[in-house]
Amino acid sequence: MSSKLLFFVCLWGILFFASCGEKGDLSGTATDTENTVAGIVIKSDSSLAVGVTVRLVLAYRALPQQTVYVETITDSTGYFKFENVVADTFNLEFRYELDSCVPESRFLRSLSLIDKSLNLGQILLQKSAYVKGVVDYQSDSTLNVGSHFLVSLVNTTSETGILVNETFFASGESGDATLIIAPADEFIVEKLHQMGYADSLIYQKVLVTLKAGDTLDIGTYTWKLPSLDVDTIVPMLTGVVLDSSGKPVQNVSVHVVTDLYGFSVKDSAKFDAQTVTNSLGVWLLPAPDTALVDSAFRVEFQQRGAGSAILATGLSSFIVKSELNVKASDTVDIGSVTMRKPSGFLGKIFLVWDQLDFTQDTLCLSYSIKVGFKGTSHFTRVNACASIVMKDLPALEQEVVYYSGDDFVVNNLLNGTLDRSGYVNSVFVNLPLGSTLQNQWFTYSPPTIEVE
Repeated sequence: MSSKLLFFVCLWGILFFASCGEKGDLSGTATDTENTVAGIVIKSDSSLAVGVTVRLVLAYRALPQQTVYVETITDSTGYFKFENVVADTFNLEFRYELDSCVPESRFLRSLSLIDKSLNLGQILLQKSAYVKGVVDYQSDSTLNVGSHFLVSLVNTTSETGILVNETFFASGESGDATLIIAPADEFIVEKLHQMGYADSLIYQKVLVTLKAGDTLDIGTYTWKLPSLDVDTIVPMLTGVVLDSSGKPVQNVSVHVVTDLYGFSVKDSAKFDAQTVTNSLGVWLLPAPDTALVDSAFRVEFQQRGAGSAILATGLSSFIVKSELNVKASDTVDIGSVTMRKPSGFLGKIFLVWDQLDFTQDTLCLSYSIKVGFKGTSHFTRVNACASIVMKDLPALEQEVVYYSGDDFVVNNLLNGTLDRSGYVNSVFVNLPLGSTLQNQWFTYSPPTIEVE
């Protein structure tokens, strides 16, 4: 989906002037007019491409809304023409738009005029490569950037404005590409600059690898700003993701988990894609704020297929907090992680007030329990009578943790008022590859809380 906002630059005729002309002037072959770029656009099924948007791009900018281009559309014969082009080199983008989508497109890079004119002949469109996702936003009490964001693809004119939790689509060409996600309000961006945030923190990048005819789903990307307590430059995390045969895996979503026990989870946790791996399986993102890390953190991975189905999952080992005690310019390499088929879990927690009496308590419906897998995005709140059903879990040995779902208990565990060892129960399980671990029953005796 491309934005209709254009950034036209007219340097009083010095750069270039594009004209669609009268309809009668648009058909046929290039005229004798100097500095002309022309051609005929053909769809992938060999039919004439009528009404295709053709953009002559003078300069791509790294930041949104700053790409300089002019555009025209093809006529009833698929013909287009730009006149009075005064540029040493330029790019052409062809966008066949249909119902707010761009099913076919073409990118011609680094073109130049030959003998004051360039007749490109027939240009065959190709199936577009798409990336989609959802932008979430974690606010900072210092400044709320609002709910309107811009999503753009670097080195293309593809740009769209969306609201938080709204799905975006961006079309480009096959190969490695970079998404930029940033607040849409220029006033907010200027305020962030005044506060000391660098462009690299405001215009956040997601590396993706696109394929013609396919749509890459990166899931939910959470846009948030790091603390400015010490420095706007923070250490980076990196690593590589491999499949079971040791080959790199691209387009794997990456999520850093700092809340190992899920204390901050309200009802159910979610996986937020903070970046994705490139064609070499490599990923890179800012290290978590040390203030958010207790003693360690982990990095979780998900590979999505058609319909956003989870094809494979991965999980790093625990990374101790001291690993982040490096210079701001340093990069912490966590090594390689192997992707495996996801697992499932089916079980139940029995509420037992007397540890010598393992009879299920009849008051279970009124008592909630939080349960999840330590160091993952998989946590949920259930009542003690309900079955626990979880899917898309990292396989092999994992630690199940569970504790009272009472808000008073959870909030005091979160702020450290209550000792975790007296309230959090855990048990290790071995989650099978590609299947569900069933009939896992645990008992839980609520602790006695003294309130002054």
